[in-house]
Amino acid sequence: MAPLVFLILFSISTLEPENNQQAVIGDLTATFTLEQPDPGIVGLAYRGRTGSGGVELWAIDRTGTVQLLRSTRQGKGRRLVVVDRFAFPDTAGSPRIAPPRGLARTADGWFLTLEYHRGAKGTLSRLWWFNRKQAGFIDLGGEPQGLGQAEILGVAAGRGHVRVSYVAADKGPARVRRGILALTWTGPGKIALAARRHLPDSGRSPCRRLAWMALPKVDYLWGTVGKDRAYLATGRTCRGLFHFVLPERVHRQGPTGMTYGDKDLWVSSGTGRATRIHGINVYRNPYRPRLGPRHVRHLHMTIHTRPEKNTPGMGWVRHWFSRPYDTGSLQNQGILTDTEKVRVIDQSEGATIRLHTIDPGGDRSCRQFLQGVEYPSGPAREYRSRYDIDCWTRACRRYVYPHLATRGRVFPPGTDYTADDPVLYNLKDKGTYERFIIRVKDYCKKIHGEPADMDNPYWAARNIVEYIQDHYYYPNRSVGYPAAVDYDNRHYDANPGNLKIALSERPYDRTQIIACSGTSVVVAGAMRHLGYPTRWLGTGVEKGPKEWDRNRNGLMDPGERARCDNGHRLSQVWLGSGYGWIIFDATPSRAPGADYSTPPRPKNQWRFMDRAAGGLRKSRRLVFNVGSQFIKPLYRDFEYDARLAKDNNCGGDQRYNLQGRFEKPELWHLARHRIFVTAPCRITDIRISGPAKRTRITWQTSGPWHLDPPARLEIHLIPSKGRPRKVAGGIPWRNNAHTLDLTPLPKGKWRLRIRKVGDPVTGGISSSRSRRRSI
Repeated sequence: MAPLVFLILFSISTLEPENNQQAVIGDLTATFTLEQPDPGIVGLAYRGRTGSGGVELWAIDRTGTVQLLRSTRQGKGRRLVVVDRFAFPDTAGSPRIAPPRGLARTADGWFLTLEYHRGAKGTLSRLWWFNRKQAGFIDLGGEPQGLGQAEILGVAAGRGHVRVSYVAADKGPARVRRGILALTWTGPGKIALAARRHLPDSGRSPCRRLAWMALPKVDYLWGTVGKDRAYLATGRTCRGLFHFVLPERVHRQGPTGMTYGDKDLWVSSGTGRATRIHGINVYRNPYRPRLGPRHVRHLHMTIHTRPEKNTPGMGWVRHWFSRPYDTGSLQNQGILTDTEKVRVIDQSEGATIRLHTIDPGGDRSCRQFLQGVEYPSGPAREYRSRYDIDCWTRACRRYVYPHLATRGRVFPPGTDYTADDPVLYNLKDKGTYERFIIRVKDYCKKIHGEPADMDNPYWAARNIVEYIQDHYYYPNRSVGYPAAVDYDNRHYDANPGNLKIALSERPYDRTQIIACSGTSVVVAGAMRHLGYPTRWLGTGVEKGPKEWDRNRNGLMDPGERARCDNGHRLSQVWLGSGYGWIIFDATPSRAPGADYSTPPRPKNQWRFMDRAAGGLRKSRRLVFNVGSQFIKPLYRDFEYDARLAKDNNCGGDQRYNLQGRFEKPELWHLARHRIFVTAPCRITDIRISGPAKRTRITWQTSGPWHLDPPARLEIHLIPSKGRPRKVAGGIPWRNNAHTLDLTPLPKGKWRLRIRKVGDPVTGGISSSRSRRRSI
């Protein structure tokens, strides 16, 4: 008999309830199967809800037949039945020769669709309007639309607006090749060109489906990217807002049609008897973030200081460690305070450990806890200290509708996230901030064709983020371009904000270079100047498995540890009581090819969808610091040194998470800092019994599994050829032994995998040795 190979891995899964009351944007709310075979839906238009809680949709197929579909429930399945249909009306002189693309319906009852054909006689690009009896078109390839040979893909309409997505035939920047044709509609044959916009292009695939989303006071535009993503943009300017992964049932075959209606995005997929239409929530629970499964880690931080000179009295030395925030302050992480330890590991005597607290902006709900190790003055020697704590992180994705962002008083009352700090912002320099805001407005008007909205907190922050990323570069010290400084004017690597924003007041001259710390201060200063509560997050994130996974099994085994980046700062803006604190990351990009001779080029809108109100982009990012003002324990005093000045490393900046400070800094080297994580949760004593008609697997758990109560395990059979097959799932963790009996396994060569679904790459669980069993 062929051997059965067991490779046991573990993964974790956090299951969210799936219902409309708790649905997050992007969740499925309904799936209907078309009752009759379909040649292929290529467009949808929403008609309305039915009295039974169902839906009615108009659909157009490849033949040009328009069908009215109504949902019904038969037996265990949901069905869509055809209750009306009509064929595309014949037109004299210039009939339709290619299959339609997309479907939209205007307020006055006309259907819109596209026709594109490229042949020996040239390219045909037409926008058709029609009803049951008549049809007409306009040529999109000629003037004034002027798309030429550009391929037209999707169409949407609403409130007198028509949008057509296209991909230009000529080569050029992707930002230009993938665009939106904005038209106005006042009736059949009365269509005028409004503007040509640029889609929030992902650089991967064009937008083939469009849908208009009309809300009481604002319009939005939905689009698709390839098979697997949908994104939201503004209706007028087509500025990208956010995107999400389409449900697997949709992107398995790809979306073929799309429309919006009554808080759902309706998407069709498949053909024949497998044609399905899915309802996807896009406006229920708009403030609810998408929270991923937890990744449990044990955090280690160390500080090492060593003398640069040798004198009898070296002055006191302090090592400051920032405690990560708990879930009461942030949704993306939590800690286990009982595991917090601060230790002196250099065998020195007389060191004391004390706790220091700071309330950023006077906000006790975000109190910062700093653990300090203080060494008394003595002879020159090295000092080492260490901080440990168990914690967890998870992805936290936000979906922000700008019209729901409001000015408002920061909760709780008594906090002040608009106050000045002369070290960081210097808001007394009103002229510099006012001129900066004028430049932001002028640039947004030039790029987007409409006045910049600075009265909405989302758009004020978004406009500032776009301006910074389009006018500044990120440092590249290895090629001689660190962040700009002017020590004579107390302008340091990261602050103050007024001197950072003044760099863009003159034409580009290779001094407009700024890192994440500087951008967080600029955003906070500019937004506070406008009266919007703003702060920043000081964070770290663990490195990927390529760095630490020595045995290449995809798990963080005992003895393996992941180093963490020692800091990235993200801005947070208060968007009202609904959304609360939302992340904006203005950090610019490095110059392409390390060439800082040319000004930065305008960035793609896709980039801003992740960096403006997108949440934490990495699931294993840990927040150490909520910053609002000067924090003396974490501030590194300025001390000019010709060697350090080459890298702008003379101080004058504020760290994120840990800092070494000195009474006599001239006697000491800069402190060295290390942050790394290990996996504290373990699966132990794995045993497989058999062979028999049933295979029994037993294992035990150890470590702080209670940090992730909803943890689940899955078991998969992976054949040498073919697709994996799940044989068990939804297995909860327990504090002691687990026992699971599997039904008879098929003959042949398999790998048995038990994994933590929510953390497949760094599960934190050791794998067993491969075990061979015969069946």
